[in-house]
This record gives sequence, structure tokens and C-alpha cells, in this order.
Amino acid sequence: MIFADYPGHFVAILFLAAFAGAIVLAFRSRECRKPELKPRVLALALLQYISIVLLLVILWNPSRSEEFETLSRNSVLAVFDTSESMSTVESREVTRLDRALEIFKEKFHPFDPKGPKYRVFGFDRDAYHSGSSDFLRRWGSQTNMQSVRALLSK
Repeated sequence: MIFADYPGHFVAILFLAAFAGAIVLAFRSRECRKPELKPRVLALALLQYISIVLLLVILWNPSRSEEFETLSRNSVLAVFDTSESMSTVESREVTRLDRALEIFKEKFHPFDPKGPKYRVFGFDRDAYHSGSSDFLRRWGSQTNMQSVRALLSK
């Protein structure tokens, strides 16, 4: 939040003016009019006024986060292991990879036009972009997580 967007900026300005007036009246007393105290009195008045301004800034909280509505879809990266270990048939005569793809489609709804945009990657020896879960290369020779880490670091 910036000061121009603060809804109570007129109230804050009124408070600052009132505090400045009170400080001026307090330092116009007889004891403060002595010539040898004049520079010290001015410095003390400025320090007191600055402390009041800092307190108002803290209460204002100009660094508070704001939410903005975005008009673009989120992008989600989905990475599937397509190595030989995922070809193991488990329950219902379905391979691990096919079961993972079923769960992915069931839970995340990748074809929903109002949902996020999914980018599907597979990995076995190397990570690769497949475009869709239907085009994943199956049963690569080994699982290599280093290629996934390299992909994620890009």
C-alpha cells in the first residue's frame, strides 16, 4: 500500500499538524527561549516530531501485501516417471503409470478450459516434454532424477 492509496490520509495529515502545533507550543515556553538553548531545542523538537511520524508510518503499514486479480491461467508442471519400474502391473490389471495418469485426470481435471494450463513432462533416462499424458514414452531403461532436477532448475 502506498500513501496515496491510504483512505485516511486526511486524518493522518490532521494528526501530524496537531502534533506539530503541540510541539511548537511546548517549545515556545520561557525556558526554551534562552539563546544558548535555541539549537538544542530545535533539534529536540524535530526528533519528537520524527518519532510521531514514524509511529504513524508503522500504524499505516505501507508494506502490507495487496491482492491483485490476474486474468491469465496458472501453469502447472506435471512430471511422470516412465521408466520400466512404472510398467509393473498392480491391482485391476493396470500398470503403475496408467494408475498415476488416472488419478491425475480424476483429481486435477487437466482438460477443464477454466482450470490451470498443464504442461506434461515424462522422465526416464532424460526428462522430456510430451505435450499430453497420451504421448508419454513408455518403459525407458532407468529412472534418472538428475534430469528432473535439471528440468526444474530451468
